[in-house]
Formats: sequence, C-alpha cells, structure tokens
Amino acid sequence: MKINHCRVLQAVADAGTFGGAALLLECTQSNVSYAIRELEQHVGFRLLTRSRAGCELTAEGREVLLRCARILEIADDLKSLGSAPSGIVRLVSLQSAGEALLARLLEECWARFPGIRIDVASDTESEDFIVQALRRNEADLAITQPFEDGQFVCQPLADDPYVLVLPASHGLRRVESFAQLAGLRFLQHEGAGARHVLQHLANHGFVPAVSFRATSVHAILSMVRRGQGFSVLPRMALPADDHAVLPLPVPLHRALVVAARPHSLRSRAAHAVAQVLHALRNSLAA
Repeated sequence: MKINHCRVLQAVADAGTFGGAALLLECTQSNVSYAIRELEQHVGFRLLTRSRAGCELTAEGREVLLRCARILEIADDLKSLGSAPSGIVRLVSLQSAGEALLARLLEECWARFPGIRIDVASDTESEDFIVQALRRNEADLAITQPFEDGQFVCQPLADDPYVLVLPASHGLRRVESFAQLAGLRFLQHEGAGARHVLQHLANHGFVPAVSFRATSVHAILSMVRRGQGFSVLPRMALPADDHAVLPLPVPLHRALVVAARPHSLRSRAAHAVAQVLHALRNSLAA
C-alpha cells in the first residue's frame, strides 16, 4: 500500500467519479482505476460500488477512507515540519454564527498563515448535519453549539446573547416586558436554538403567534426591514443593517464551540485555524 493510494481514494470520494478524481489529481482515469484496484487487492474487499451515475464508498470503504485521511494528515504534517502551516482546512459552521466571524477568521488566518486555504460550508442550521460531516471526515473543524460525543474535542468559542430585532421604524427604545410585543407578528428563525428561544419566551409568559418561519437569517431580516414583524436572533448572526436591535427583557444566551475529531487537530493547518479561533474568542460576542 502506498500513500498515493490514499490520495486517490480521497479524490474518488470527493469527486464521486473516477473521471472527476482524475481531474482533481491531474492524472489519467486509468491511473485512478489502477490505484483503486491495487488498494482493494491490498485490503481484500471492495471499497466502492460503481454505477452509471458514478461510484459510492461501501461501508468498509468509508472506514478505510477515515484511516487514509489520518495517514495523509501525518504525511502532510511530516512534510511541513520546519515550515509555516499550509494546506486546506475544511470548516463547517452554523449559518447563524455570522458572516462577520468568518470574515475575521479568514483575515486573521491569511495574515498569519498565507499558505492555508479555508473551505467554508456555512449554509446549515442543522447540528446533526455538522456532527455527521465531522464523523464522515467531510470537515476538519466545526463551529456549532455544544454537544456530547466522546469522539470529538469541543473548545469554547463564544457566549452569544439573543436579541430582539425590530423594524427601525418601530420606535421602541427599550423593551422591559415581553407583553410589549403582544400583537406584533413573530418571525421565527428556525435555527439550531429555535426550541430554546420559544421555551424561554413561554417560561416568561409570552407565547408569540408565529407568522413566518425560515432557516435563513437574511430572510428573517428582510421581513423585519419591511416592517412585517419582529424576531429573536443570536447577536453574532446580525450584520450591520437597517433594523433596531434591543436586549431581551430577560436575557438568553447560547454557547458556541469549535469541534473537531482529535486526529484532525494533528494537522498543523487545522490546529493553526483552531488557535486563531481561540484567539478571537474574547471579542466575538462584543
């Protein structure tokens, strides 16, 4: 078995076809096919199922891919000894963690580690999706809410307060009671903490009539700007925009963490990005 076999299997898993893997690796399709055949002969079982639509990893193939990923991380780490961290870091993040956070992360990483490329997927509010992306080795790091799973390392990132978001024209300068919001349409953000928000409101005697639901923060804010109602959103999710932001009459916060598989942090590039996030921690919720 050769390290190149691991790279080929990773490329096939990423591309979904031998032809796509060949493009990623800048080699011929026959080279890809030959490497997969050699690897299957070495391990003694099929790694892929093939069809006209492409190919998929078998259950055994997924296990082999996880081990190949570790081999590649170690190989890349050895290669980079004595030089600045470099390579690709795959980051998956809750959309509501905010564009500003990701922009600051990228700026800081590019300034300190120009050899690192960060591929970001931030279009989800599903914590299960994020955990599965880590588990399937589709992401190196994740920004999400805390979860309990002994397979992963979770480091605190931010304490993010929820805030009231109202139309700029509404005129309220302070909300001392949830009762002041009675009669307004509630625009519910179907984010990772949606149930937590509704439970918090109910615990304090306020059960809003939900007039609109969306997983997109931008969709919620668009409705707020048009004067169609109010919402409760994490502070970090909000861009500078034409809306009023007020504290909740009874505070509510959510925690954000950086999660990773322990062996992912052995990659110098992933470890460097995690360290940058840790350095940003104190200012994220400001």
